[in-house]
Amino acid sequence: MKKVILSLLVLLSVISVSERAVYYYGVNDTVILGKLVREKIKNPAGYNRNAVIYPYFIVFENPVDVKKTSDTEIRNRYEIFDPVYNVSRIQLNFDSAKIEPDQLTGKTVRVTGFLLHSNSRYHYTEIILDVDKIEAVAE
Repeated sequence: MKKVILSLLVLLSVISVSERAVYYYGVNDTVILGKLVREKIKNPAGYNRNAVIYPYFIVFENPVDVKKTSDTEIRNRYEIFDPVYNVSRIQLNFDSAKIEPDQLTGKTVRVTGFLLHSNSRYHYTEIILDVDKIEAVAE
């Protein structure tokens, strides 16, 4: 009986993982849906001791996976990025788009951009989305 239950648990975990949304590094115009939030971070690395910052994140109702693409040209440029599984939130970078989405905080949004692996002390999640566009989604 224990073997049957264990087998069922393994099967269910495989099924739930296979249904997870998958996104790929280095692909332009990647579209992601989730809830836009800001989080307070005290004394972040690279800032003075009393600094407080409020970076933006997109939070997923169901975790996602971020993998290397099968496109050889893109894959060769981003080979150093390891796949990351069970991602529940991604930090958003609005620097290149010059967007301030304060009015969208707390809402479900559609974000378009370019996925990268974190690469600096200013990144607070393993995955970063360099945002080109953001818009509210009717709930």
